[in-house]
Amino acid sequence: MKEINSAILLTNDDFSYASNLKTILKDNCYELIYTKQFEKLIDFATTSKHAIIFIDNYFSMYKSIFKFFFEKSECFRNHVVVFIDENVDKYKEFVNDVRIFALNKNKIESSLLPILQNTVAFKQTATDINCNKLNEYLTSYLLKIGFNPKHMGFDYIKKLVIYCANNNNFAPDSLQRSIFPKLAIICNKQVASIERNIRSAVKHASLSQSFIEEFAKHGVNLNKNITTKTFLSFLLNKCYDNYISKNSLNKQTPKETTENKKA
Repeated sequence: MKEINSAILLTNDDFSYASNLKTILKDNCYELIYTKQFEKLIDFATTSKHAIIFIDNYFSMYKSIFKFFFEKSECFRNHVVVFIDENVDKYKEFVNDVRIFALNKNKIESSLLPILQNTVAFKQTATDINCNKLNEYLTSYLLKIGFNPKHMGFDYIKKLVIYCANNNNFAPDSLQRSIFPKLAIICNKQVASIERNIRSAVKHASLSQSFIEEFAKHGVNLNKNITTKTFLSFLLNKCYDNYISKNSLNKQTPKETTENKKA
């Protein structure tokens, strides 16, 4: 029996403009409820897990308020948010194609299905990002090679590796393009902040003798500052070879690049 997922629509009209939304959601194992009160939306978000929150165009004038709630409030962090409007372009600054979307109210069916597919991926990521055993392995290894757990970058590095393991993306070339932006959404931080804190943690650790010796064992001479990309490439392959492949978190091999071959 398939799991029934939850969805809510914050609306101020009779919902006649999107009468097939509920049908499409039902066909995809979602139960949709309606409300006209933001307070009830908060209650729903607090008591539900990995739901879809639809906001109709009547409330679009408050989209900056919603952006604040969806990015800052703990109760909204694990939900997908969809703005429904005739003009989806006005939501460009909010949409991220991972957790926040804009749905054309005149093209409900064609626009909704891709969002539902992304919702499944987001739900899987949100569920698996707290992979305890891999987290323990990473904590032990990073401490061993000189990382300071008090650095914010310490936790970001672990979450990045866990995210990559869950999504079978071990290519360093994807860091800037997709991994950092999605990690920023998961951590509710700016991409620049994620990168800066990881870079600082790597730079500090690279000064330790245990860090230098670890790379030397793998034939890497650290005669200059190591880049974040090089370190993460090394770490992703290290974790795959020594933990991920052995624990069946992922059955595919990491994608090779020139840089991770060197590391």
